[in-house]
Amino acid sequence: MIQRQLRWDQADLVSYYFATGDQLSPLLARVDDEMLRYSDGEDADDDVCNFVDRLYCDLVNVLLSCAKNFVPARTA
Repeated sequence: MIQRQLRWDQADLVSYYFATGDQLSPLLARVDDEMLRYSDGEDADDDVCNFVDRLYCDLVNVLLSCAKNFVPARTA
């Protein structure tokens, strides 16, 4: 199995930080909305658990996508 190692020492960090910030800000807005719905009693605990699962997947996808675009990788 081929493993790839990210080379953060050669990354375009400015672009990575800008892109992650740009793509994560809508997720933060979703968290704020979900917290309001939960505190207002509109969402049950199960709804929050499902939201956290979806949010986690979205967060990981953003980080992977940005790393793929701005961080070179080498075969380990």
